[in-house]
Amino acid sequence: MSLPPDIADLLAPKYGLDPSICTGPGLVAATRLRMEINGLDDEFSYYDQLRQSGEELDAFVEELLIPESWFFRDRVPFDFLKSWVTESWLPTAKPEVDVLRVLSLPCAAGQEPYSIAITLLEAGLRPEQFSILSGDLSPRFVEQAREGTYRSIAFRGEDYVEREKYFEDIGEGLIRVRSFVRNLVSFKSMNLVCAEDYADDGPFQLIFCRNVLIYFNDDARRMAFEGLERSLTDDGVLFAGHADAIFRINDDFGRYGPPGAFCYSRRAKSETEDVPDALPKPQSKPLPAIEKRRRFFQTSKVAELPKSKDPVRLPSADSLTEAKRLADSGQLEDAERICRERIDTGPASADACFLLGEILLARKEVADADAQFRRTVYLDKSHRDALFRLALLAEQRGDSREAGNWRRRAANRAQPSTSMTNSPST
Repeated sequence: MSLPPDIADLLAPKYGLDPSICTGPGLVAATRLRMEINGLDDEFSYYDQLRQSGEELDAFVEELLIPESWFFRDRVPFDFLKSWVTESWLPTAKPEVDVLRVLSLPCAAGQEPYSIAITLLEAGLRPEQFSILSGDLSPRFVEQAREGTYRSIAFRGEDYVEREKYFEDIGEGLIRVRSFVRNLVSFKSMNLVCAEDYADDGPFQLIFCRNVLIYFNDDARRMAFEGLERSLTDDGVLFAGHADAIFRINDDFGRYGPPGAFCYSRRAKSETEDVPDALPKPQSKPLPAIEKRRRFFQTSKVAELPKSKDPVRLPSADSLTEAKRLADSGQLEDAERICRERIDTGPASADACFLLGEILLARKEVADADAQFRRTVYLDKSHRDALFRLALLAEQRGDSREAGNWRRRAANRAQPSTSMTNSPST
């Protein structure tokens, strides 16, 4: 199933959605739900309503982009945030003057900004020492985030903090963020592609914008990133996601922090520059206005950031071979770790993404595997093995049309891509 071209064209200017979002099982689910809500029994009638109603178009996009999130998702970024605050920001901050300003966008249902607030408290900051602004394109998500009420699915794995300290059980299977944490985050409706929605509240030393840019088309991705860049302080830190290759959008930004943190900070352009394993310490001088900083970066060379004494070593060419060996022998966790380190610290690698997808598939993490195979094809359009995997997953979802498209694309490639001979065994 795919949207009619004219409706897909309506989504691009306002929402910046990549065309791939306008097809597949997510589209089927969103369309059927909105048809049911509107009391319609055929797609053509619903598409007519989408063409005529901007309000329904907004509601449709909300449903299409429903995010899945949970508290302290991916853990490593929050570990690194805590260490950066305690080791870099607090020692240089002036208690009566400096306020750590954080932007979290999009907020979804609020799990991420609340996770940030709790991490900053755990790092020893007092409430008056930081401010967090968060928001989403969807007013419904913003209201849900303000409410701060969740079911148990929002908590996964071992507790990162003492849960009762920051959350309260309100009955009927619901858990609510305690009021003193909710009061630490300000929410409002914001469009990531429109920097005007948040620029006046900046500049920010920390920006969390994870795993969302990959869903945008090229123009929207550039617009979104330019807005974030202008709103980030000169020494600021951007937390992106594993799917957001920031260095491919702007090579003035380099990776910082441990593998899995997916942090970026500005750096001077240099083909031979080492990649530090720690973030630059914040400057103590007053922060310039956004427009002043923009002009500075247009006319001046950015000073090179201090290098770490122990720079991260890029994985060797044999690292993927070792990861394949571990995967084939059933050591999936070790194999996954090597793949993620290779993706985080090395150049963009289709083979690394594909192998990670194979590992995730073996662990029955189908949605994440599908995302890695799509990223593989994004990096290497001729990667036949990834194309065939995507076709298989589409068939398993019952989407024969999408499966056929993937198979036709694979059939047009002359040679198979380099990959594991066998999928890793469980």
